[in-house]
Amino acid sequence: MDLVTGHSYSTDPSVIVDEATAQFGDDPGTILYFSPSSVFKELTALISKKFPGSRIFGATTGYSFFEGRKTADEYGAGTVVVGFGDSYECSGGVIEEILMHPIEFAPVVERCMNEVEQDNTVCLTFTTAFYGAEELILDTIASVIGDRPIHVAGSSCGNVNSDRNTYVSYNGTVYDSAALFMFVHNKLGRIEVIKQDMFIPMRTEFRATSVDVRKRIVYELDGKPAAVQLAKNLHYELYELGDHLMDYGLGRRVGDIVYTTEILGITRAKGLEMLAGVYGGTRVCIVERAKHDSCLADMIANVRQKIAKPRFMLYVNCISLTQFYKEIGWMSVFCAGLGTLADQFAGISGYGEQLDRININKTIVGIAFE
Repeated sequence: MDLVTGHSYSTDPSVIVDEATAQFGDDPGTILYFSPSSVFKELTALISKKFPGSRIFGATTGYSFFEGRKTADEYGAGTVVVGFGDSYECSGGVIEEILMHPIEFAPVVERCMNEVEQDNTVCLTFTTAFYGAEELILDTIASVIGDRPIHVAGSSCGNVNSDRNTYVSYNGTVYDSAALFMFVHNKLGRIEVIKQDMFIPMRTEFRATSVDVRKRIVYELDGKPAAVQLAKNLHYELYELGDHLMDYGLGRRVGDIVYTTEILGITRAKGLEMLAGVYGGTRVCIVERAKHDSCLADMIANVRQKIAKPRFMLYVNCISLTQFYKEIGWMSVFCAGLGTLADQFAGISGYGEQLDRININKTIVGIAFE
């Protein structure tokens, strides 16, 4: 079996397995699946029982998108399953203790990395959300990869409900506080990772002069309360700012590259609560929502420039982008646009995106397999 994808809109785990893996045969090799948290545990058990000889990775998502998806509102969040067959070498596992000592799992990551060829290889990673551990996980993986030509790409896990339960699984075991990592080597061609910004920088730039990296709070920009600075530059009164946060963010500059960080809210001290960490002394700018249709066209062009016709695309985007697309009735257009790149694709929406050593938000990360 070569690479195959399947999906289901059902909320019945038994039906999901039957529908989403109907074309998988007896031994897909390696399976990667994404589903809402409400069915994840039972689904994990059923997939593991059906494919006892396969290596199986799973993560929760707030929304799945895939080829053939017609609307965003007619169906539920959806489940998507990917089977990596004979054209791929895969290895991976779980990093536990993500808040305390994830670096202790570096030898596990290294052993798995050495089980596959290291050219034309990507490390996929999925981290349970709301622990603030993404940066620690990325540092752990980076300490192993070093200067090898392996990109890291992944997602903070998502969910549909507001209870904040997110999970990952490996070979039938479900974890609620862990990170999944998966090395995938493409035997037939290249793997390219594409970052598509959906927010663009405005002119004003600051220094983050007072932050709490662990709590992900920016207290001051250029020595003044961060929310006051933001409101002033956007020409809002401070009391109005909270109603407009979804349209803006902070962009962290690393050289000439800007990485978007979502603003969750305003603290009592007039600081900004962020969805990803901002370090003290970082150059930041305000970013604003770009035209979504232009961004999609740019992403399609960027992918085609690197791989003219990928065999498979895996997409990670932010749940806030998906919610916005659903609100404006654009999700089906978005999926149709992605479908022009590759006949088979799978996409998920979580609470953040990871790219190499950077944890970001409101961005689309695409992994193209030649």
